[in-house]
Amino acid sequence: MRLFTMFLLATLAASSVGAASYQMTDGTIVDPIQSVSGGDLPYAGTNLEPGASLNGAFLESASLNNASLTGADLEDANLSNADLPGANLNSANLASANLYYAGLSDADLTNANLAGANLANANLLRAHLNGAHLYNANLSGATLKDAHLDSANLTGANLAGAFLLEASLPNVTLTGANLSYATLASANLAGVNLVDANLTSTTLSNADLTGAKFSNNTILWHEKTVEGYGFDVAGLQNYLTERKQAWSVFGVTIIPEPSTALLFTLLGLASVPLRMRHR
Repeated sequence: MRLFTMFLLATLAASSVGAASYQMTDGTIVDPIQSVSGGDLPYAGTNLEPGASLNGAFLESASLNNASLTGADLEDANLSNADLPGANLNSANLASANLYYAGLSDADLTNANLAGANLANANLLRAHLNGAHLYNANLSGATLKDAHLDSANLTGANLAGAFLLEASLPNVTLTGANLSYATLASANLAGVNLVDANLTSTTLSNADLTGAKFSNNTILWHEKTVEGYGFDVAGLQNYLTERKQAWSVFGVTIIPEPSTALLFTLLGLASVPLRMRHR
């Protein structure tokens, strides 16, 4: 009996040594990390704390309420189905991370790098993403109601079917982004860049599009572009107010595509230093 007891204690001690912890925003240490389904998370890597190096960490289904991960490196990490409500990920590196179905409500992702990250169906309710880098990120089906994305870069991002009701997106770059079937009703889109974006079946009722930028290649409806409709600025404004029921379209502009002649001129200017160096 004594041998069995000693073996059990040794086993428990070994398992506790291998388990990892995480730091909460109030300084509390949660040890070991729990799984959203209950029980300890089978993760024995680096402890989760501000500035931690967690490149490629496997944290699927981790329960990380109010985690403090400011400036942490989570590039290529797997956080699918993880729960991080209220987490502080300010300036964290989440490039190419898997955040599929992750819970990030009220999380702080200000200035975070989320380039190429998978945030499909993630819950970002009231999340702060001001200045975040979301180049080519997948946000399809994500919930971003009341989220703050001021001046964020979403170039080439996939927001198909995303829910952005009453979200704040002033001066956001959405060049080439896919916003088809997304809901942006009552959203603040003042100064947003929608050059070459896809707005097929996008809900824009009561949205503020003051100073928004479009291009002739911006898709308005099933492959039909601004140019395809033959719109000038006045025609586009009328379309947005009458058809899309946007609240404000004052100052909307259509950014012209660079002409072939201009491109050749720019290329010629770029080659001048080269010619001068060879003289």
